Amino acid sequence: MAAPNSTADFGDMIPRAGMDRKDRNRTAQRNFRQRQVQFVQDMEDGIGLLQNKRSLLHANNELLRSQLDNLKIENEVLQAAVAKPTSIFIFPQPVSTSSPESDTSTAEYLQSSRRAFVPLITPKTSRDVKHNHCRQPVPRRAHTKSKTGCKTCKLRKVKCDETTPLCNNCARHFTNLRTCDFDELDHTFVDLPANNLVDKQNRQQLSKRPLSVEEVWHLLQSHPRYLLDRIDLDRFAQDLRALVLSEDKALSFDGDQVLALI
Repeated sequence: MAAPNSTADFGDMIPRAGMDRKDRNRTAQRNFRQRQVQFVQDMEDGIGLLQNKRSLLHANNELLRSQLDNLKIENEVLQAAVAKPTSIFIFPQPVSTSSPESDTSTAEYLQSSRRAFVPLITPKTSRDVKHNHCRQPVPRRAHTKSKTGCKTCKLRKVKCDETTPLCNNCARHFTNLRTCDFDELDHTFVDLPANNLVDKQNRQQLSKRPLSVEEVWHLLQSHPRYLLDRIDLDRFAQDLRALVLSEDKALSFDGDQVLALI
C-alpha cells in the first residue's frame, strides 16, 4: 500500500514544480519590465536636462554675439574718431628765367603762394556716415517732471511715483524709512540704535580679518553709502579686481582696504 501513495505524491510534485517555475518566470519578467521602464524614464529625464542646457547655452551665445556686434560698432566709431586729419595740398611753385621784371613778379607770386593752400576734402565713406549717424543725439522720452514727489527722489534725481506714505524708490533703498517727506521736511526714520550698533560692531569685526567674496558683498550691502545709492558699483568692482591682481593672492580681502574702496 505504500508504493501507490509514494507514486501519487511524486505525481503531485511534478505540476507543483512547474507552477513554481512559471511564477518565478513571471516575477523575473515583471522586474525586467520595471527596470526597462525606469531606464527609459531616466533617459528621458537626461534628454530633457540636456535640452534645457542647450537652450541656455544658445541664449548665452546670442547675448555674446550681440555684445560682439556692439563692440565692433564701437571699435569702428573709435577708429573713425582717431583717423588722420585732412591732407593739405600746396600749389607748385612756378620757375621762370625770362627777365628781372618777371623775376620780381615771380618772387612776389612765390611769396604769396607759400601761404596759399587748398585742403583736399576726401569723399565720405560708409564708415564716416555710420560715425555721423552714431553721433546723432538720441531723442529723450517726453515726460512730465514730478512736482509733488518726495525730497529724497529729487535729491537722487530719480522719478518719484508719488505713492503715499512711502514711495517705491524709498521703500527699496531705505529699510528704516516709514514715510516720505512730501512736504519738504526731514524724513521720519525709525529709531534703531541697537541694530545700528550691531552693524557697526559687525563691520569692525569684519575689518580685522581676511574677508571672502560673500563677506565683502555683505559688507558692501550693509554700508550706509550703499543704502543711499551713492556707490559706483562698476568702479568698486574694478578697484577690487585691481587689488586682487596687485597682491597676487587667493580671493581673500583685507577689511580695511575694502572699506577704503567703499
